Amino acid sequence: MDALLSDLERSGPEMFGGPLRAVAVLTRDVGDLAPVGDDVLAARRRRGTAARVARRALSLASLVQGAIADRPESSRAWSWNLREISERLVDAQANGSGDDLATACLHHLARVADLVLMLPQASEGEDWQLGAIAFADESLLADLREACLDLALAALRLAGGSPH
Repeated sequence: MDALLSDLERSGPEMFGGPLRAVAVLTRDVGDLAPVGDDVLAARRRRGTAARVARRALSLASLVQGAIADRPESSRAWSWNLREISERLVDAQANGSGDDLATACLHHLARVADLVLMLPQASEGEDWQLGAIAFADESLLADLREACLDLALAALRLAGGSPH
């Protein structure tokens, strides 16, 4: 798990546009978490996909946090969110939740998508953060950030090889 967190820390956030585009990308990735086959390569692909989902969920959380507090400093938001995920991982490992992590990822993605659809949608070329700052309720943005962190946590646990 330490290696996954170190990789995330070094890589930094991924820029893929606004939240709606991020949800589309995350949906494709979470769909790839469904187990296909029992071979060693399938397990490695699943862990790799889970790590990608975690990175992208953290990236979206950092973008959202930028709209709440740190605009335009995404690297500061990235560090803050990564630190919070590290703390949550320790708690999750101590509590040993028995949830199916792939199903948990799907559940958290649904929550993220629901919240993103509540945001004011920017037209092409507009800065979505400006619209969110001007027209969205800050609690909606905070809930979206939390949902992204929950998705990242479940994905990291799956990438770390936890069966549950």
